[in-house]
Amino acid sequence: MAGGERLTSLDAVRGIAASVVVAGHAYFAMPDPWRAAVEPSAWSIVLEPFHNGDAAVVIFFVLSGCVLSLPYAQARELDYRRYLVRRVCRIYIPFAVAVVLSYVLYCAVGHRAAPVASDWFNTLWPAHAPDTAGLAAHLLMTGTAPDIALNPPMWSLVYEMRVSLIFPLLVLLARNTRLAVLMSLALFAGALLGLNRLGENTHPAQAATVIATLCWTAEIVPYFAAGILLTMHRATLSRAWNAMPSGLRLLSGAGVFVIFSIRPSFAHLDNDLLYLVGAGVVIVAAHKSEGLRRVLDMALPQWLGRISYSLYLTHLPVMLAIFPLLESRIAFAPAMALTVTIAFAVAELMHRLVESPAMTLGRRLTRRAWVPVGAPAPERPL
Repeated sequence: MAGGERLTSLDAVRGIAASVVVAGHAYFAMPDPWRAAVEPSAWSIVLEPFHNGDAAVVIFFVLSGCVLSLPYAQARELDYRRYLVRRVCRIYIPFAVAVVLSYVLYCAVGHRAAPVASDWFNTLWPAHAPDTAGLAAHLLMTGTAPDIALNPPMWSLVYEMRVSLIFPLLVLLARNTRLAVLMSLALFAGALLGLNRLGENTHPAQAATVIATLCWTAEIVPYFAAGILLTMHRATLSRAWNAMPSGLRLLSGAGVFVIFSIRPSFAHLDNDLLYLVGAGVVIVAAHKSEGLRRVLDMALPQWLGRISYSLYLTHLPVMLAIFPLLESRIAFAPAMALTVTIAFAVAELMHRLVESPAMTLGRRLTRRAWVPVGAPAPERPL
């Protein structure tokens, strides 16, 4: 960003990452014999980056760290209350609407099985609709497995919101790069140790206790810190990218593909660190590579970026509600293709009717503009 210019290529990266999450859920919904035939083959390695939803979520977190830290890097004076109001409007309002939508879809359709689909897909939704207390726990973002049962992908928004609350503190700490790196490694190690002691190191969406979710919060903070460091050192990274031979840039792209081909395991530090490296290379390349930027600025990637948050929030409850109805009438592949198409259409509506108005509300509630640090205060009229 320079002079307030928006990096539209990063919007597209977010949109593609959200689409990878959707593809991952469609992949895991496939009949179990189909996946059993694919996963031992070489095709599994080739296909993994296109449905590796956990790697895509790491990209989300690192991107958030990059974008949220830009005003600080541009030496602007920020009002925490203003920042927090905008962040709550941006994240929580669409989140809450998605929870209600999931509840309405569940009540309308119920827990219907799709016999051809995988056991994973057929056991995602709870056997019974949450009661009032359960629905309230969803809305309160406790993050435990029962309290995201209506819409499991919302686990990442719980941590996005928590880290957003302390984000200005992370920016202050990240001004010292060595301190930020040491802090991140300590949080990684401490979180993994705590999760191992609790016996809950499988996936954040499966956390059984609030204490476990706090450990996962500590494990996820370094992703945001990595994004902050990318922003703080963007000039150095830009010079390094420009100095790289084209062959080395292509090799780095191939390296990212290899990294995202590694199957996710939240129980192992090495996977997390590799995904962080891959996310960093993707973000720098999306900003500095002219050819890649031209592709990302095309209409389709930009549209995906625009609806990415709404798509992430709504696609799985739509799939759980719609696919069993279609699968009883047509074959798996066309039923899933039509379901995914409907999910994208719902995301467009969600963006227009909820997400965009929520962002507008945040701006209206915080009209006072940021000003450069050291700028003279505006004169008050007599």
